[in-house]
Amino acid sequence: MIKKTNKSGNASITGIILPAKWNEQGKAARISIHTDNKKEYQVNFSGAGRELLNHTYKKVEIEGKPKEQLSGGLTIDVKKYKIIEEQPENGGKAHNAL
Repeated sequence: MIKKTNKSGNASITGIILPAKWNEQGKAARISIHTDNKKEYQVNFSGAGRELLNHTYKKVEIEGKPKEQLSGGLTIDVKKYKIIEEQPENGGKAHNAL
């Protein structure tokens, strides 16, 4: 989800960090951000983007510069990010389904 875009072209995007490509050892080599509105942004490893490799499968809010590629795909240069801690829906209490 894109929240806003400012004069410099930066936007605030919220989504889940997922692997987009794996290396020979089976570790994430590329990552992308998947938003609630079904957009996928490939993360460029310039700036703070490489740090996000350590946070796969977490929800994140990113401030950065999105770009549309000639192929139609989207990329983002990450300026800064914040990991969003999910709160359990039941107030933090364990729930066991039977």
